This record gives sequence, C-alpha cells and structure tokens, in this order.
Amino acid sequence: MQGVLPLLAGAGAEIRSAGKWTGGGQAVRNVLGLYAQVYGQGLGDPKLQQEAKGRDKSFEEFADGRIGILGEGDYFWRDVINPKTGVAKMGTRNQDVGYAMFPAMAPGKGIRGQSFVSMSGGAVTVLNPNTKYPQQAFELLAFMNSPAMTKARTAGTPEITSRTDVNKQILAGDPFLTFVADRILPITAYRPGVAAYPEVSVALQEATAAVVAGKSPEEAAARYGKKLEGIVGGAANVAPADEGPAVGASPGASPGAPRPPPRGPPRVPRRFRRLRMTSGRGRVPPAQGLRVRFRRARWESWPGRRRSGACAGTTPRDSDAEGPPRSWRPRSS
Repeated sequence: MQGVLPLLAGAGAEIRSAGKWTGGGQAVRNVLGLYAQVYGQGLGDPKLQQEAKGRDKSFEEFADGRIGILGEGDYFWRDVINPKTGVAKMGTRNQDVGYAMFPAMAPGKGIRGQSFVSMSGGAVTVLNPNTKYPQQAFELLAFMNSPAMTKARTAGTPEITSRTDVNKQILAGDPFLTFVADRILPITAYRPGVAAYPEVSVALQEATAAVVAGKSPEEAAARYGKKLEGIVGGAANVAPADEGPAVGASPGASPGAPRPPPRGPPRVPRRFRRLRMTSGRGRVPPAQGLRVRFRRARWESWPGRRRSGACAGTTPRDSDAEGPPRSWRPRSS
C-alpha cells in the first residue's frame, strides 16, 4: 500500500481496473526494477524490508535520523512521530520532516495521464440493504458523519476526514495535512475493495521480497503473474501484459517526434523538491505518502535523476503494505 501500489500507479497501472487484475507485465516489472535498484545499490536495508517487525523498526530509525526516505502515510506524521504523543516521538518533526508530491515514472506517464500519483486505502460506514429500519439507519449515519460529530471524533488529534468543510477547519494549523487534503486527495486512486485483494497483496509482498533477496524483477514478476491467476480465478480475470517502457528506458514517442505536453498536476517547482513525496487518501481518510528526513543527501528519483535533498511522510491505519522500500539510505553529498 505504501510501496507497490503507488509505484504501480506511477507506472501507469492500477492493481485492478475495469474488472481485470494487473499481472506480471511491464508495469509490475518496472516497480520491481525500482526495488532492485534501491537494494542492489545499497540504498535500502534488506533486513528492515523482510523482518516481521521491520516497519516498527523503521519508525524508530527514521525518528533517530538513521533513515533518509520512508514510505508511509499520514498516520506516520500525526501519530507515530508526533512530538508529544507518538510512539517514536520526534521533537524536530515540524522542522526536519518535509514532503513533496509522488512522481510518476515520467511526466504524464502515471494513471489517468498524471505526472504525480497517490494510492489510498480507506474506511467506510454503509447502510445494510437488508435492514428492517432503513430510515433510522440512515439518520444514524447522517449523525455520525455530521460536521459536529466529525470534529468531535478528531478532537485533540487532527486528521484528514471525509468532509472538506471540516478539513478546512481542523487542519488549518497543520501544513502537511492541509497539503495532503488540498493537493493529494484530488489525484488519488484506491486499492480494490474486493475479497481477493488480501491474497493479491500477499503475492505482491512475496514478489518484492524475492527481489530484495536477489531474484531478478523479471523472474519475480513472472511468478507473481502465475500466482495471481490462481488467486483471481484464472487468466481470463487478468489484464493482458502490456509492453510499456522499462525502468530507466526512455518513454514516449520515437526519436525526433515532438513530445506531447505532460498532463496532470504541474511539476513541483525546484525550490520545493527538498520536500516530501506524498500520496493521499481521497474522500475517506487518511493519506499515504513517501517521506524523507531533511538531510543533505543524494538520492535517486524514479525517473533516474539524482538530486540533492530529502523528505518525510504519513501513513494509513492499515498495515497491508506490499513492502515499500523501508529505508532508502541517502548517499553523502
């Protein structure tokens, strides 16, 4: 959730779209190729990626300044490293942790032609269609989601809610959460809310673990594709493999052809590139993102550019992460 899915969105694919699951084609190989680059170049700690408690350890190491980039969501910002109440308190959070939008592989190459992407989970309350008391149930839901109740539920710990009007009030004092609510939610996409997804998530975790352990992205993607077919009921439920550009390849038109203007949100100005890469949650809170601690460092952006700077970020309440690059350790400048 904080790793494979947003990276996949940045490669132009969603894990499930139009009733079809994304198999081990070029988009998945691109994602796994990035994992291979991160861990093959010593930028990430394989143990943190593979340990059962690696996520908790990554929280502590980030707060201690030992991790440069951490893929997480807004929960990480508002709870985990909260200077007052966090489990890994970070007294300098507001000064040292920055953020920026999560880039696609190349401008305009993300899902929906976006240059920046986000992937979200979500929580929802629904009306049971079989209830004998539909009016009362509706009134209860309306009360639970009213402005007054929404503000009461978040009292003391502001968080992104499903109400834009409430967000504008309770997030006013938090620049990061405001950034996510205003800039990230409009471009986010969502993981599938279907029964097969948890098993697919495990298959993705296994694929990333295989790459971290030394398998090639091609081999790991092929194994994932075969396992996916068994999970979702056969190849008929899997989208045909695409033939998009590989990581590091030059996407776009043929040599000499004019390049189309990038679509999606504008590129982040240079002066903001030392801020956090963030993904977010749409109408249902919270957001997710890629975070990096501010340290002068050189790190690899997805399109392959090496830049100075670093960032940090936020996470959802769930922990079904398909294994984000837990610790991207920046090279010294």
